[in-house]
Order: sequence, then C-alpha cells, then structure tokens
Amino acid sequence: MKLLPATTQIEWTEVQGLIQELIAWDVNECERLGFARDDVVRTFYPATLADIRRQSAAPRGCFLIADDQGVAVGCAAYRPLAEDICELYDVYVCAKYRGRGIASDLVKQLQSSAAAAGYRMMYLETASFMTNAQTLYRSLGFESFPHYRSVPDQFVAGTISMRCAL
Repeated sequence: MKLLPATTQIEWTEVQGLIQELIAWDVNECERLGFARDDVVRTFYPATLADIRRQSAAPRGCFLIADDQGVAVGCAAYRPLAEDICELYDVYVCAKYRGRGIASDLVKQLQSSAAAAGYRMMYLETASFMTNAQTLYRSLGFESFPHYRSVPDQFVAGTISMRCAL
C-alpha cells in the first residue's frame, strides 16, 4: 500500500470517485436517521472538486490517496482553517479495504505533514454514528471539543468536533 499526494488529473479523477463513494455512504446512513440527502450534502459536502483541489494545495494543504497496486482504495486530506490550525476531512476507505489500518496510516501521515507545514492543531468533524472513526481519531490523539463552525440545529446533536495538538 502506498500513500501518495494527489497531483495528476488521473489521481484527482480517482479522488472524485472516492469522495462520491463517501458521500453516498454518509447520505445513506443519515437518511436512516431521518435526514434529507440534500441537507446532508449542502451542510457537510458543499465543496466541488475544484474547491477541494484548491483548499488542499501544498504547502498549506494535502490530499492523500491510498493506492493498492494502482487502485485508489482510500483518501484523506487537510486544509487550512487559520494560521496554525488545519482541518482533517474526507477520510474514507473503500469497504473491502477497511480493517487494514489504512485510515490510520493516512491520518498519521497527514498529521506529520501538517506539523511540518507549521500547523499546531488539527480539527475535524465526524458523525455520532461513526463510532469506528471516533475510536480511530481518539487513538491518534484527538479529543472532543465544542463545535468550531456553525452547524445547523438539526445536525448539532449528531455532529462531533474533535481536535489534536500536532
């Protein structure tokens, strides 16, 4: 398994596919809880691929792909929030590759990269039903804290903000 920054158009096309899988999975889970697809997408996935490319551009951001023999099987990224704070986002591993430590490896590499870029803190948002993700994040030094951005009332109870020192 290789972890590579997305740089080529082919890699960004793979990123787009992974993000679409992530959104489809998340929307499906949220619909089970009674949330409307459009509300979930508008609130948590408003960025276009062009926005994501711009926000995660080096040296202040990074978008990694987990590559298994030429197949993109996971991704994760960070983008700047403030001078010394970045946000971890779009952490996703395809279902058949889960349980192999890929998400952990992606996040660890991004934590290291963000620290080298001068960030002192990394924030993230996750959903209350994403218990495996919360366990992973806690194992990597993240802790819950109050919301760092405005979240619509209907999602407040189901959204968890976390942060870690880098």
